[in-house]
Amino acid sequence: MRETNKIAIIVMMLLFLTNNSVFAAVLSEKFLKESIVKDLQSKLAKVTTAETTINILQMPYKTITVEEGKVAVSADINFDYFTTRAIAKVNVSVNGVTQRYFGVPVEIKVQDSVWVAKETIRSGASITSNNLKLEKRDIGSCLKFAANENFDFSRYLAKKTFTTDEIIDKRFIESVPDVMRNNVVTVIFSTDFLNMTIDAESMEDGKIGDYIQVRSKKYRKYYKGQIIDTNQVLVKI
Repeated sequence: MRETNKIAIIVMMLLFLTNNSVFAAVLSEKFLKESIVKDLQSKLAKVTTAETTINILQMPYKTITVEEGKVAVSADINFDYFTTRAIAKVNVSVNGVTQRYFGVPVEIKVQDSVWVAKETIRSGASITSNNLKLEKRDIGSCLKFAANENFDFSRYLAKKTFTTDEIIDKRFIESVPDVMRNNVVTVIFSTDFLNMTIDAESMEDGKIGDYIQVRSKKYRKYYKGQIIDTNQVLVKI
């Protein structure tokens, strides 16, 4: 009888261990790291075409035990406020159900060929091939705004002073106005019956569609008109 009870207990223990091994999976630290890096890189690829390197600084777990099933590891950082060091929020799920949710410190290096100032570029100066050079740089500090090699910098002005070797940040440049202050412009006076043109001086910068003030030295008068083309202003009478 005792032998029978021993056998029954052993069989039950084996069944218990077998069932647990069937319905549980152990995720290694290596698997978790690779999955986190892969997911972050796929999301970074939607933000930038630059070369990225992701280094996980510390893992909170050596292994994670989860239920058997389709395992998915997703990682997120705040790309709106991107920094080179961040905490990635990691979600480990099985068949769509979260098993673990934790934070992981990561270091992200982003490198790209970008335009940098060859020399000091003063605020208001034109951005040209003469004062720019192309270099491969770490752009983590201005991920979304660095002017890369595909950026057409023609007809742009600096909104701030760029120092030598500084990356051109698109937030601090602006397109050249269609009419610039103190430039000579052609003013077209339009009525229902005729058009007349004169030369005048623009009193302010503006782009096509803007209304600006111009001054005629010949007639010693100021007029308000709409910019219709480069250095052309329409005044309706």
